[in-house]
Amino acid sequence: MSPIVRVATKDDSAEIVRLRRLMFEEMALGRSRSGLWEDECVAFFERTIVDGTVVVVVAEDAESKGEGLVSTTAASIFPRFPAPGVAFANEARLTSIFTVPAFRRSGLAKATMLLMMEVLKSRGVGRADLAATPEGVSLYRGLGFTEPLNRALVWQTVEG
Repeated sequence: MSPIVRVATKDDSAEIVRLRRLMFEEMALGRSRSGLWEDECVAFFERTIVDGTVVVVVAEDAESKGEGLVSTTAASIFPRFPAPGVAFANEARLTSIFTVPAFRRSGLAKATMLLMMEVLKSRGVGRADLAATPEGVSLYRGLGFTEPLNRALVWQTVEG
């Protein structure tokens, strides 16, 4: 059976967080000592998927023995300041783009991104950005992502 790509509901929140944990472990960020982040993250997705500020596209495999989600792409949607020549109302930040190793190189990342791009367009998003891993750069460029014209800078008030 081929995985089914669909928009997540709040009922998928625990599985989305399971994939985030796997992604963080693979990135060598590990689990937090308290483990509280996972409960907080489930509640976050339950709330934001319902209120529409977050959209998550998932790939589900019925044969994966209880751990049904095998790929995920999430986006935070936020309003864009009006400006001359801007024909769209919202922007998005893509994150949590992850596929479990057994399902990689099967087109799921592309499939979840294509559906995500459709959903974002339907919600008035005219610009989306992401931080790409070296493995994902060619996929994202092939989908139309380009280098920003200006250098991105980050300000962070809390360490970690």
